[in-house]
Amino acid sequence: MSMQAESVLIEQCRSKNLSAYRILVEQYKKQAYGFAFSYLKNAEDALNVSQDAFIRAWKSIDTFEKGRSFRPWLFSIVKNLSLNLIEKKKSLHEISLNEAMEESGFDIADTSDDPQQLLEKKETGDMVWKAVMELKDEFREVIVLKHFQDLSYREIAETVGAPEGTVMSRLYHARLALKKSLETVV
Repeated sequence: MSMQAESVLIEQCRSKNLSAYRILVEQYKKQAYGFAFSYLKNAEDALNVSQDAFIRAWKSIDTFEKGRSFRPWLFSIVKNLSLNLIEKKKSLHEISLNEAMEESGFDIADTSDDPQQLLEKKETGDMVWKAVMELKDEFREVIVLKHFQDLSYREIAETVGAPEGTVMSRLYHARLALKKSLETVV
């Protein structure tokens, strides 16, 4: 969605136009869920947090800064709610990696009819996702935002509340840790 189209929708939302907000929700609901899941590692919690984030964003839409992208703002709400829930629970419920891949939408697309290739892609995807989920929180969040959510460095910086240079540094170190982790598996 272009920034201009998003700005128009935001202005309509400020006028309490629910139809405009539904468009934003539809645009970002899977991404918000995936980002929450990267913190919570629990499908139900991720769904609850992502829904709560949209509710809070709606209630606070008047405080949204004009000219800013909605997605990083929403993701910062998702991040804060996720961290609050983690603090509250202090113990996460684990789900199977396959269930996590399916529910989070991070599954590798099936582009071949060859069952062997499909199996290899699935196994590779499982290894990569498992390695990502084992990264330190600060590394995992930037990897997910950059490579799974396709945010720019600026948007990631807004989301995590850190300077762009810090984001680039974390990405560099996250990629090194990911490479090291995957080398030990292969």
